[in-house]
Amino acid sequence: MEPVYGSSNAEEGEDMVTLITVHSAKGTEAKVCYVVNVSPGAFPSEKAMRASDKIEEERRVLYVALTRAQDELIITRRNGNRYATSMNGQNAETAYFLNELPADLVE
Repeated sequence: MEPVYGSSNAEEGEDMVTLITVHSAKGTEAKVCYVVNVSPGAFPSEKAMRASDKIEEERRVLYVALTRAQDELIITRRNGNRYATSMNGQNAETAYFLNELPADLVE
């Protein structure tokens, strides 16, 4: 299978992977979505940890990305992240957005 650049080049019924950034996810949907590296230091970013308004903007961007899945959402993160121990004097693990998820939603 050769790479297809743009969905207009895909054939009907053909399996296809579409890569988009979290910032361009608004308005798109797919049956299965992967959101990669939702890790402390990435969401929220180290830079955003310095200002609460930036953290909230990153939370909104991530929310949009996470709500693009119609049937299945797979989220990945790094373990042992160097940012998780300390980020500008704050513990990044406590600022990690997905800590607030109800346990029954996580496998």
